[in-house]
Amino acid sequence: MIREFPEEQFIKADDFKNQSNEPWTARPLHSSIVGRNYSIELDHPAKGKHYLQCDNQGHVEKWLADFHSRKNPNRDNIRRTATQLEIWVSEAKGLPTKQRRYYAELCLDDDIYARTSSKEIEEKPNQISNGSIVWGEYFEFPFLPDKQIKDIRLHIYRDTEKKKSRKDKDYIGLVNISITSLSSGQFTEKWFPLATPKRSEGCSVRMKARYQLLQILPMELYKPFAEYLSNNYLSISQIIGPAMSAGQKERVAGSMVRLMLATGKYKDYLTDLMELEVKRLGTEQEALLFRENSIGSKSIESFLKLVCRTYLHESLQKVVRDVIDNSDEIDCEVDKERIQNGSLLKDNQDQLLRTAFNAITRLKQQKTFFPNELREVYVSWRERVSQWGREDLIERLVAGSLFLRLLCPALLTPSLFNLASSLPSDRSSRTLTLTAKIVQSMANGARFGAKEEYLAYLNKLLDEQRDDYRKFVLDITNRSLVLKPGFEGHVDLGLELAKLQQVLDAVLANNEDFRRNDDLTELRQVVENVNCEMENTNSPMQQKAPPKATSLPRKDPLSFQNPSFHHVNINNNDLIPIHGVSNKVNENKKLFDDLEESNNYLQESLGYPKLNHKAEMTRDWLQNHNIDDASEIISYNNELETQLTRAKSDKDELFILNENLSEKCDMLTSQNSQLKAQLHEREEQCNIVLDRLMTIEKELQSDRNAMQTTIDAKQRLIDQQKLRIQQLENEIDNLSTT
Repeated sequence: MIREFPEEQFIKADDFKNQSNEPWTARPLHSSIVGRNYSIELDHPAKGKHYLQCDNQGHVEKWLADFHSRKNPNRDNIRRTATQLEIWVSEAKGLPTKQRRYYAELCLDDDIYARTSSKEIEEKPNQISNGSIVWGEYFEFPFLPDKQIKDIRLHIYRDTEKKKSRKDKDYIGLVNISITSLSSGQFTEKWFPLATPKRSEGCSVRMKARYQLLQILPMELYKPFAEYLSNNYLSISQIIGPAMSAGQKERVAGSMVRLMLATGKYKDYLTDLMELEVKRLGTEQEALLFRENSIGSKSIESFLKLVCRTYLHESLQKVVRDVIDNSDEIDCEVDKERIQNGSLLKDNQDQLLRTAFNAITRLKQQKTFFPNELREVYVSWRERVSQWGREDLIERLVAGSLFLRLLCPALLTPSLFNLASSLPSDRSSRTLTLTAKIVQSMANGARFGAKEEYLAYLNKLLDEQRDDYRKFVLDITNRSLVLKPGFEGHVDLGLELAKLQQVLDAVLANNEDFRRNDDLTELRQVVENVNCEMENTNSPMQQKAPPKATSLPRKDPLSFQNPSFHHVNINNNDLIPIHGVSNKVNENKKLFDDLEESNNYLQESLGYPKLNHKAEMTRDWLQNHNIDDASEIISYNNELETQLTRAKSDKDELFILNENLSEKCDMLTSQNSQLKAQLHEREEQCNIVLDRLMTIEKELQSDRNAMQTTIDAKQRLIDQQKLRIQQLENEIDNLSTT
């Protein structure tokens, strides 16, 4: 499935030299297409495709940023757009069961961008197969081309595993998602029908996608907004954070971390958020540190994912690969209730012990790859908790951040952290889950008890590793230790500020309390200022290059009225006088041709058709009249320019109104979907409560019936006893009489 590229086709990215004015385009290549990580494809209309190899993901980001900067050195000082796309290819159903394995190719329009792994149709015991496959694969495309993407296309193929298989015969069908159907910035998840050549019904694919088209202003216009964020991030986290959805918190946290990394304020930012989390939870709930989805927890997680790429890869990739590659021979299940053959329990326990020990050991041994940025943050955390007299808290902070938010999630879902190409098998996933439990328990200083008694035999390992963990924490919080930087990528400040402005504007607009909160007055003002600049079409933006001159040295609109025209070194014979023209018809026609081309350029740039009928009328008039002065022509040209400017202004206003209307429609649609989801959730909750009440009522009725039966039995017994007593009393009376 993976296209094989000869080694000689790839050159080192830093060895590639190109002129900034050449029409090269660049995009990163997903490893599923070329079978290697960190590669870039360059395309040239005349020179064809070239392939570059980078050292790591940070190198890819930095090279692409330098590439775009060379093409447009003024990039940060103009209006521009950025397109980003995230896609989950979750599962498929209804596929033909005759062929067992399938894969999918993800295309944007006609260009392939990624390929899923080959998966086999799921077999469920005692059930007829419905052609279901679970991929569960995530693809992110943060560096999309400047051209507008129209469709997301997922093509599904059979995997015949034949060297000479024909792709057209292996083709199953297509899922086509129009970009216009995706709400900007919001995940859309549903079952999409699979269009097949044979029109077979019932085939569908579940996908989740988020598409963002962001308008980015010149950096100068973001300055007040950026200064507010740098100085007031605690207010945003405390006041606005609780009202945000989980997705909004994740986007704000990710952009804030990148912003602070670029400005060098990440230590203060993360230390202040750590203090906010500790004080919010209090000493009684310290075990919950970084477990909630707050902006603080999400910021720590985003920071770890950025700076720990190399450390994570060096520490855990070998562990994960060993588990996945040997899943057929090795079983680490130690729960007696899950094991079919009890005689294998001891072997499974030994194998799990070796796997867990290997994971813990590698995490400590690969300390040389530990990122210096994270060490600096942990040093700052240790100093802050020391001021509180709580230096012992640093171990819990490291366990709740590094282990809970990065290392253990990477073991649980390695495909999301680039440690595996696809979802592991059920057996591998179970082994990795147990390993993650052991690693987290070691970091927490906990032992396995009655709840997970089947893991209690590992308590000896946890006790032995406890001192080594303390030494590990001491080393990574050592101020004198110098390590290599973990983040070598590029931060697009304009893009991150645009993301933050978009989220904060939506949160403020949808919450009445925030619009009245005096503590948020400055935030509302800076966000509104950015909104105004977005609507202001006069702010700096990239202009379309004017057509090149032929008879005139410049063909800018009305170039002969521009003072710069007179400073160009040209032949005097080509000059046209400003205050008069010759009475020759040819010279009049030449002047009109220049004016006509300039005005047509103005009209085309505004999207209006050329005024050919007026041009012909004016040309005829010029040819039939001798003009001694050009003032009439200039006056007509100025009037036309005024009309075009007014039309452009009207067009821009209509465009802004249309955008506002679209945003309102999107917001109402989103709110409607949320309300429907809430209503559905409430209905489900009510149904659950009603079912539970009915069950309780049945149980009570059963208890009442049982109680009544018991009472009746007791009553019969009492009646029998009374009758017996009465008989005894009668016998006693008879005896006393005789």
